[in-house]
Amino acid sequence: MIRAADQGDPPVNSASVTSSWHRTLALLAVASLPAVLMHGVVARAAALTVLADAHPWLVWSRAGLLYALVPLAALSASLLFLAPGLMLAVAFGRASTLASWITTAMGLSLVVVSAVSGIATALAGEPVVGAPYALLILAMAASCAAVADVRVRHGRVTAPVFGPADRQTITLALAMAIGVYYLLAPKFLWESFNGDGAHAFESSRLLVRHALPFWPGAAGPVAGFPGMTSMLFTFPNAWYLRLFGEVDAAARFPFLLHLVVLFAALLSVGERERRHLPLLAQSAVAIGLVAYALAMAFSATYSPFSADIALPATQDTLLMVCFLGAMDAYWRREWAWLGLFAALTYTSLPNGLILLGFLLVADLCVTR
Repeated sequence: MIRAADQGDPPVNSASVTSSWHRTLALLAVASLPAVLMHGVVARAAALTVLADAHPWLVWSRAGLLYALVPLAALSASLLFLAPGLMLAVAFGRASTLASWITTAMGLSLVVVSAVSGIATALAGEPVVGAPYALLILAMAASCAAVADVRVRHGRVTAPVFGPADRQTITLALAMAIGVYYLLAPKFLWESFNGDGAHAFESSRLLVRHALPFWPGAAGPVAGFPGMTSMLFTFPNAWYLRLFGEVDAAARFPFLLHLVVLFAALLSVGERERRHLPLLAQSAVAIGLVAYALAMAFSATYSPFSADIALPATQDTLLMVCFLGAMDAYWRREWAWLGLFAALTYTSLPNGLILLGFLLVADLCVTR
């Protein structure tokens, strides 16, 4: 990719760069279509709970559905939800590298997609779900793309252009996400919720119908979670519940989105002093994240082998995405972006504020 133009610089967009930008827009649109056209395949696969009784990792009789259509729909949905943020990141000149583009896009999508979803529900008087919801997000992404395109054509920002190194990074990220799905497919689709997973699912269902995922006091002990400092993960969860239906798997698939963005956030932090990390270093990060995913899926709870991907995997991974976004913005002294990611970190988990404090202490110790 090429860096966005600094303020005051003359326009740097050439015809070839603009053409590449339009091809990128077309590719994003096409890659988002499976989420619109196949939003029902996750519910179909999740209903096949009988397959979990014997050899659930190798179900050849439903291989097309389980190992092709479901991951295609899940990854396409992730791109669909990320697309409005990707377009706004270009409009704001935050697409100088692929890693920072994706990380910034996640922060922006958390705000705009969640806001538009809530407004649409309020205007409709009921949840907007399924294909209409997918079309709503696609229309929002198209509107954001129009804003970005205007700024690109007027030379305000430079269009992102993919180079060979960026294509390698995208391929590696997709391979990591697909590999995690294949390793954990039965846990994504058919595992019974534990207490944490059920609480995450019901809180996300609450957000589908209301502006905030807070339980009334009359709900009893569950009313204490989520709170203001632990609610963020329910917003992307609600995106998937609206799209795929209120099935258990829909509360787990946001983990794939968070994992890919965490990969990008780690690369963005590591690329402060260079254009691209070597492929070997990126591969090491991806392998480490696969190991992390396995740990979170099986043993990130009170006792080994009783964890649920719905919680804490989605919440903890989103916390690290937001914190690394804040760290990157702080090191680059980009104060507006630091404010955005600090606010997201604060609403991710109570220890988010502690991590931000440690960041200031660490910077003081290193730079002084």
